Amino acid sequence: MKTTGANASIVEYYLNLLSGLSTEVKLDLISKLSASLKMDFGKKKPEKMEKKSILDFYGAIESELPAEEMVDMIRSARYFNRQIEPL
Repeated sequence: MKTTGANASIVEYYLNLLSGLSTEVKLDLISKLSASLKMDFGKKKPEKMEKKSILDFYGAIESELPAEEMVDMIRSARYFNRQIEPL
């Protein structure tokens, strides 16, 4: 498998970075990379995520209260502590 473009430069960067490591460390790194690949092959690929619309959230609050009462409750729970200082 050939790497092209940006991936090739990333591969070259890591090869240069790892070139100074000892053989033992390189082998350890290879075994850990292959183990992670084996785990990746065992996993099922996630389904394509659906785009959610704001309309999907319509009716998200379920309550026995009518909408007008809920609005009144929310408005009455507001607390303002605004003090206007004279100039």
